[in-house]
Amino acid sequence: MSNFIKQLSENGAFLVLCSLLIASFAMGGSARPDPQSLAILRPLAVLALGFGIWKLRIEHIRKNKEICTIAALLAVFSGAFLVPLPSGLLGGSAQEMVTNVNAMANISINMRPLAISGSATLNANFALLIPLAALVLLVQLDRNQRFSLLPLCIALGMGSSLLGLLQSIGGSNGSLYFYDVTNNGSAVGFFANRNHQALFLALLFPMLATYHVTTDKKDHRLQKYRLWLALIGSIVLIPLILITGSRSGLFAGLFGILAAFWIFRHRDVSMVRGKKKDPFNWRILLAAGGVAALTAVTLAMARAEAILRLFAPPAQTDDRVEFWQVIWDAGYGQLLWGAGPGGFADLYKLLEPKNLLDASYLNHAHNDFLELLVDYGILGVILAIATAVLFLNCYRKVDRAAHSRDQALRFLGMICMVMLLLGSAVDYPLRTPFISVLATILFVWSCGSRLTSKNEPHAPKLVD
Repeated sequence: MSNFIKQLSENGAFLVLCSLLIASFAMGGSARPDPQSLAILRPLAVLALGFGIWKLRIEHIRKNKEICTIAALLAVFSGAFLVPLPSGLLGGSAQEMVTNVNAMANISINMRPLAISGSATLNANFALLIPLAALVLLVQLDRNQRFSLLPLCIALGMGSSLLGLLQSIGGSNGSLYFYDVTNNGSAVGFFANRNHQALFLALLFPMLATYHVTTDKKDHRLQKYRLWLALIGSIVLIPLILITGSRSGLFAGLFGILAAFWIFRHRDVSMVRGKKKDPFNWRILLAAGGVAALTAVTLAMARAEAILRLFAPPAQTDDRVEFWQVIWDAGYGQLLWGAGPGGFADLYKLLEPKNLLDASYLNHAHNDFLELLVDYGILGVILAIATAVLFLNCYRKVDRAAHSRDQALRFLGMICMVMLLLGSAVDYPLRTPFISVLATILFVWSCGSRLTSKNEPHAPKLVD
């Protein structure tokens, strides 16, 4: 028992974080507030957060003060929308609409919160507990433990891709779909939305490349094993992204492939087994041929739904430009305070024009930048800009960092965060619990301090 307590004390944060990542992967693939799995996932996140706070030390915060400051400001700012304030302080078109409705109903309310929907904002604050727990645990990990999260993320991605393959083989209403509101008939994997599945699979391209290039160059056997894992894994991912039916995922996949090639080309080209590497690697030709063959087979079998939807007639595609204009106007009308976290759906119901009314409804703006403006107002935009400045400042850190595994992990975190932000321009991937935890890991990879552990071996050199 004493040995178990010692191991838990030394590696507890890492073990709890891995458990939280796996739990969010299994139960947090939907951005909706009503999946029954959240009744299990969120209490687990609270327990993980409590454990993380118990293990947290002041040096952990000091070494990651920028990230911790932004996280604290976001948590306080989100919670402030639930604090009752005098009605005279509240402004914005939606607040005025609520006041007029109360007046017509002869209801006198002197104090009310900034959020126009208290239940939606309360749910959004509960949702923040999951990535917050991941962050509290992440800042306590050393560089080896942080890097050990990479193969786990790759394994989860491969598991989701395998499930997506089985879903495409089975029926559109089969038992392999874990959420009631989902894209039936599409290879969504462990997610409810095919766009989120495709984006996650696209992130695996640079992850696989980084996992290979960070191999110790002295271990030729392991290096060859990881190379074939990266090549075969990347080739298999191509048709799996195509059959998701996600157009944004298709472009994300292309971006991920380019990023993976960049990582391969800029790795260490030093001597391997006493021979200088050729500028052209025959494995690249093999990989390209495999990708072309699998893509052709997928198209021939009419399973490349993403490409088919890309060239579908306008009547079969969704045009988001019209309601984005409405959302922009709503955000401008709520510029000072915003509608409150999670308040977009209720606000849009009040402001939706008649020409856009149909049998469907918008639970999110399909553009997280616009939804951020609607939910948080100008102060939320300022906080987002501060986060972006911190993120962009990491480019300087990557250039000045030692040419080691740390540089590769920082670059991987940055490139994957860029892919997530590009995906957020047309969708809402960061609102799913699992991707929010994954994004927290990526952010700490790119911006977190490089904690070292005792008896840590020297990191292998990557580039000259």
